[in-house]
Amino acid sequence: MPVSKRDVMNLLCSISDWRGLQVVSRGRWKGIMNTAVCTGLGNFLAGPPGMVVGGVFGGLLGVWMAKEKRTPMSQVLKGLPGDQQQKLFNKVKAIISNLHSMNDTQLMMCVMSSECLQQQLVDMLMDFFAKELKIRSEMQK
Repeated sequence: MPVSKRDVMNLLCSISDWRGLQVVSRGRWKGIMNTAVCTGLGNFLAGPPGMVVGGVFGGLLGVWMAKEKRTPMSQVLKGLPGDQQQKLFNKVKAIISNLHSMNDTQLMMCVMSSECLQQQLVDMLMDFFAKELKIRSEMQK
């Protein structure tokens, strides 16, 4: 029985959780806009001294808002649209082309017992997120 796209996505979610893969996002523009708004508001309410206070307050709040946020890659994988899932499925099929006659349980056992296959799939995932989705990803330390 051929492996389905759903089985492959479940496999990728399991591997990404096992390896601690995370997607990193930043709220840089929120921080910049917050600083600008607080500075302008401070200037409007209290003139030049208010601009200084608003700039400092907005800057500190902006730094806090621009912190990196980490999301488990499995959550992002589950929310990918169908065309992106199909691209991933095709990339995985190229890696596991000789394992096509397995069912989902056999495939999971085979991949989870092979460090080499896991590493190939992790490398493929990291590359896919970087090149196709333009999202930075990393392994949890």
